[in-house]
Amino acid sequence: MTAPTEPLVSVIVCTYNRAKLLEKTLLSLIDQDLGGAAYEIIVVDNGSSDNTRALVEEVAKSSEKIRYIHEARVGVAIARNTGARVSRARYIAFFDDDNVADRNCVRELLRPYDEIVPRPAIVAGRIDLEWEGNERPNWFCDRYDRWVSRYDFGDQPRQLTVDDYIVTMNVSFDRDSYLASGGIREDLSRKGRMFITSGDVDLFVRMLSRGVHAYYQPSALAFHFVPRSRQKRSWLFKRIFGEGTTQIVVDLDLYRKSWTAAYSRSFRELKSCVGSIGRLASARWQRSEAWLDCALMTAMHLGRMSALAQIALHRSEIVTTRE
Repeated sequence: MTAPTEPLVSVIVCTYNRAKLLEKTLLSLIDQDLGGAAYEIIVVDNGSSDNTRALVEEVAKSSEKIRYIHEARVGVAIARNTGARVSRARYIAFFDDDNVADRNCVRELLRPYDEIVPRPAIVAGRIDLEWEGNERPNWFCDRYDRWVSRYDFGDQPRQLTVDDYIVTMNVSFDRDSYLASGGIREDLSRKGRMFITSGDVDLFVRMLSRGVHAYYQPSALAFHFVPRSRQKRSWLFKRIFGEGTTQIVVDLDLYRKSWTAAYSRSFRELKSCVGSIGRLASARWQRSEAWLDCALMTAMHLGRMSALAQIALHRSEIVTTRE
């Protein structure tokens, strides 16, 4: 049988100044248990200033699967959308530059497209965590795992609904469906090290609203590296503050057009923030372990209030905390 002239899937890796981690990611993707002609690896360099290009070119010497693309406009959503547009495949799969894919990962991401009815347009794999130092901090409980991108809905594959969510790593899409949806909103994803997030959740909701189906495939396993810099409470506070900012950015057009909506939301957030600070003070006074949850909720409210204040000041771009 003649090999296909185009790959079945484009594995897209977006990267920004992480050459040391990127090599491990690429080696895991080159080693996938999938026919060599069945996939390509597109590395989208999002304006890196380190030796990313040289690293990719060196790794590419051992694999013809790798394509290097330079995207100077900073933003991970911009980079992902660029990768999707230059893809030549029927399917696209996104991985981050700090992921390591199990050897069967890409194959398992593709299997539901042939086996599941109704046929999905999104297949999300499972993501486990790899902690630098091989041990999570004692204070970092399981309920915080989603903030470092652990994605695990259990051992059984199943349909995903609008009550679920996806993350844009270890996830695949029917390329035409992805592009028809407009891709990821470029104002809802990280730019450099700034914590603007939720572009993946927004994309998921928009695609499901168009009538497509999504599927969770736990046998498609990848690992997400958690460096020591993200194992600190200070990092988690910044991450949650950024999430709060993002929640306002999602409805940015509404708040820019309607001062009534903006002021009403500001009043509610101020009231909630005062209550959250009160609960935090009480938890600290009682030396309760709940103090951290109260502090994180306060950070969320402060992030929302920061975004609303920037809207009131007519800022053209909403900014938030940086990693």
